[in-house]
Amino acid sequence: RDHLVCALNFTPQLLRNYRVGVPAAVPYRQILDSDSSSFGGSGNSGSHDLMIPVREPWGEAPCHVVTSVPPLGGVILKPCYEDDEKRGGNDAQQ
Repeated sequence: RDHLVCALNFTPQLLRNYRVGVPAAVPYRQILDSDSSSFGGSGNSGSHDLMIPVREPWGEAPCHVVTSVPPLGGVILKPCYEDDEKRGGNDAQQ
């Protein structure tokens, strides 16, 4: 049940509206964006909103979310199950 989804971009172009296959039909939250200003990046690529999966297969996954992946960087997504929300949903403490 616990898992993370990583998307890496080894090109110098920002990938906007990039589909990422996810294994669970639950909302996802971005917990790391390598382009974040806290890591010395521009802070312009990431979406920190809750991502609702589309129940349409993508690759080998039964669902997908749409996000941006920074150039020469990556993002890590974490599922937001109901029990996470009840605990406060603070991913940084987990």
